[in-house]
Amino acid sequence: MFIKLSEIVPQYFNKYNLSDTAKAAQVVDFVNQILKEQFEKEAQALTLKDMVLTIGVSSNAVAQEIQMGKLALLDQLKERFEEERVKDLRFKVQKAESC
Repeated sequence: MFIKLSEIVPQYFNKYNLSDTAKAAQVVDFVNQILKEQFEKEAQALTLKDMVLTIGVSSNAVAQEIQMGKLALLDQLKERFEEERVKDLRFKVQKAESC
């Protein structure tokens, strides 16, 4: 009389509308891996809401550099998740230690 966890989890996610939250967390984590390679502590993905990814940056110059690579980043996301989860990027300039 056991129920498989693989059957319960999707039902739980749907019941409490956590599916979108989990997808957003996957995107933020994946983008942080990409940003860490090139920008280390200069940039960090913060949130994904309504298909707009907010990225915290240490300066406007970092934001501009990421913006120039926007299409490549969006292509990587489409390839990784096999669907469009991000349509646009927004930037929030923050102190370096909080990025």
